[in-house]
Amino acid sequence: MLRAGEPGLQPGSACYHDRAMGRLVLACALVCAGCAGPVDSGRDPITVRGRVVDAETCASTAGCQGVPGVVVALLTAAERVRSEPTGLEGAFELSGVPAGGPHHLVGIPQDTAAARWAATINPMAVDSGEDVFGLELYVLPQDSDALLTALRAEGIDLVATGGYIGQVVVAEGATLTAVEGVGVSASPPQGEIRYVQVLPRYVPDEPALKDPGATTTSAFGLFVVPSGGGSPEAVRLAPSGGGSSFEWITTPLRPGLVSFAIHRAL
Repeated sequence: MLRAGEPGLQPGSACYHDRAMGRLVLACALVCAGCAGPVDSGRDPITVRGRVVDAETCASTAGCQGVPGVVVALLTAAERVRSEPTGLEGAFELSGVPAGGPHHLVGIPQDTAAARWAATINPMAVDSGEDVFGLELYVLPQDSDALLTALRAEGIDLVATGGYIGQVVVAEGATLTAVEGVGVSASPPQGEIRYVQVLPRYVPDEPALKDPGATTTSAFGLFVVPSGGGSPEAVRLAPSGGGSSFEWITTPLRPGLVSFAIHRAL
């Protein structure tokens, strides 16, 4: 996540996004329940390397902070395509990913503090037939200062019912800037789309969400889409407005999981 005007993600670093990156954490009991098999392109599998980071720290001046003790896996084959647990900086290497995609990746917390992280889907994380370097996967915190906790206080439990948090950004050279004034549509329609006013971690004295009925993003560029029920496997989230066209994301919405992704201006 980025505040308006803060430094962006640098090509060649662990923070570089080649396109709208996905980020994902999955509870073991929910791994691959009812999911389709992996893509078989007939080509050699690829290796994906990068970092697992705390999504909310990316809004700070210190930048995205790595998360240790997470196993990264391929959602469609999570029991067969898995990494070793991440180290102190959140680094991972995932081998055996089928070429082609797009793939959703999953990170399964392994350390004793796993309850601090939500099971977070990273949709469309890999869309390449080549090895991937410097991919950043996000996990969403759920401590007392987290956005997910503030949403629960508003009666929106994205973990229990499934749901999505997205952010719209525009790239200006090496800087990514969150975009205000952007609306979002979901297809098929889900629960009421809400727009994030502030992140409680950084602005604790204001409501986290804009009033119901608000139709566009704040300066944080963040929005929330609760699942409409039925565990849809392919919900398309399409931002529009703010003077730009944005990448769309297609993601499953499953109870027990939360999806998170960034929508870049085209």
